[in-house]
Amino acid sequence: EAYYTALGVCQMAKAEGEFSIVDIGGASSEIMKVRVKPFKIINSVSLPMGSVRATDWMSEDKLLNELRSAWAGTGAKDLITEEAIFVAGTMTSIAAMVLGLTKYEGDKVANSKIEFEKLKKFVASFSKCSAEDLLDQYPFLGKRSSSIIGGAEVALFIGEKLGLKSLQISPFGLRYGTIIAGSIEEQYVSRHFR
Repeated sequence: EAYYTALGVCQMAKAEGEFSIVDIGGASSEIMKVRVKPFKIINSVSLPMGSVRATDWMSEDKLLNELRSAWAGTGAKDLITEEAIFVAGTMTSIAAMVLGLTKYEGDKVANSKIEFEKLKKFVASFSKCSAEDLLDQYPFLGKRSSSIIGGAEVALFIGEKLGLKSLQISPFGLRYGTIIAGSIEEQYVSRHFR
């Protein structure tokens, strides 16, 4: 997943050199340091924290302890950076919210930049809202309205650990990477599906 996500971002992003990518999923999050040309994943780590999992932890009043536990021993110190590109539905949705959109507009979300301090303030402004209130205000969230706060908390936690000052949003991740590659390489098929 990290390989194809990074490939999609690198092929579609207006970035060069080396940079970090953060992919917040439902149950896990991946952080990757990549080089664009020639394409290479320099380092990556998969963390057992995601938007759905964090939402469950919030309901059990143990979010921070679980996030800290998931982060411990990851070796992610090598990934510290002031800027990163965030991909996947949680962060593209949050970017659309920050932009004040009531319907998802990919062209406005793509490559949008959010200062980390602004993100923290924005998340604080909606962190006590119900899923129903969020859905009323941001109809494009759909079923994501029930886990978007958990995902936002994961993003803030990772951002703090990485030392982020700003983040860029990319809608080009896993799907784009697999399409660009044309197929899934045998090494990934045999390891995960056989």
